[in-house]
Amino acid sequence: MAVNRAEIVDRNLVRFLETWGGRSERTAVLEAPVWPGCRIDGRELLVELECQFLSRHLDLEARRLKARNTGFYTIGSV
Repeated sequence: MAVNRAEIVDRNLVRFLETWGGRSERTAVLEAPVWPGCRIDGRELLVELECQFLSRHLDLEARRLKARNTGFYTIGSV
């Protein structure tokens, strides 16, 4: 039986997000650098994170389509 690493990664991320309280010890300021000396501010970080999540979901759906023979060959991110 083949191990589906993409599904394992996705399941682990979902489990983490469900149990994480969404809190940090730091107070977020969207207009401020993510950390001192960083060129990325909080808003840009959120945009990048959203793009990564969307890309991941597209990747998982492409794998599901391929498994049902309704999609084409894909090279996934994991």
